[in-house]
Amino acid sequence: MRMAVLAAGQWTDRPTDTGNAVREILFGLCQQYPSHNFLFISKKSFNPAGLPVNAQPLVISPVLNHYYWEEWQLPRALKKEKVEQLLVVNELPPAKLKVPVTLLVTHARWLLDADAAKAAELLPRVRHILVLSETLRNALLALAPAAAAQVRLVRPGQNALYRPLEWDDRQAVKQEHAGGTEYFLATGTIDPRNNSLPLLKAYSILKKRLRSNVKLILAGEVSAAGQEIIDSLTSFRFRQDVIWLPQPDAATLATLTAGAYGLLFTNRFDGLALPVYNALHCNVPVIAYESPAAREAGGPAVIYADPAQSDDLAEKLILLYKDENLRARHLAVVPDTVHLPPWDSTVLEVGAMLGL
Repeated sequence: MRMAVLAAGQWTDRPTDTGNAVREILFGLCQQYPSHNFLFISKKSFNPAGLPVNAQPLVISPVLNHYYWEEWQLPRALKKEKVEQLLVVNELPPAKLKVPVTLLVTHARWLLDADAAKAAELLPRVRHILVLSETLRNALLALAPAAAAQVRLVRPGQNALYRPLEWDDRQAVKQEHAGGTEYFLATGTIDPRNNSLPLLKAYSILKKRLRSNVKLILAGEVSAAGQEIIDSLTSFRFRQDVIWLPQPDAATLATLTAGAYGLLFTNRFDGLALPVYNALHCNVPVIAYESPAAREAGGPAVIYADPAQSDDLAEKLILLYKDENLRARHLAVVPDTVHLPPWDSTVLEVGAMLGL
């Protein structure tokens, strides 16, 4: 089978933002189904180094605008390449296609800006809509209720690098990344949508009130909208205790997670809280802003903060840091569902839906 993949460069996603979910699934499909050919669509040339042997780029350079590209150039290119079906990732599917289309949804950020009328028109046309959480299912159906019959829930995977650490190993991680002190970890792009500024304010309140040497590690790149937040760190009172790691690799992020005193999850709109799954799997407590995705991932094991109360996140940070019993109580009710299957299992489920 010749399958085209419209993923807008997402096969280069980073572990701090998405847990490499798109890359794990797309590259996994290529590896699990070596007899099939995969065409990765792009609007501009890119370095195909690292693509699996049965994957190749399909560059379709825009001649006019996006409408012309989607309505005319893309269908012609798919016909010329004898593509038998199209997998679209985290965007609305094109309207004028004669091949079967499957939509894969791994996060909800793109849904926030999607045209509701266009979504309601296009989503019911696709063959399958594969979502990685109930939260994503609900967000998608809020835009297109008529697409309910096409939606299929696929359980996300977990990288085997995530595992609980013994005491000596935790000490080594703390020594390497935080000078030997305890630290809280926050993963994800530094951006106002991810509540990065309230997180820094909460950490500042903890430092002032407890006079503790606990550090804060920010793991993730900065968006254009978040650059002002990074710039403000130069005048932040506790800037020496804030460690910013823009691009940690998957192995580093896994050890940072397992070595943390706690994970801070302030992103409310991703729709899939992989950092929460991973932290609880590593026996690390989680403080999260109240959100459906965090509830779905961690249930009663998560310590929830009210985003409408400016100081509530700080209060929860202080409580967790001071109260070992609180920490133990929440870790005692970690649901079995945080222990996700390997990504290969997710890939096989997606492959079955695609008829591979």
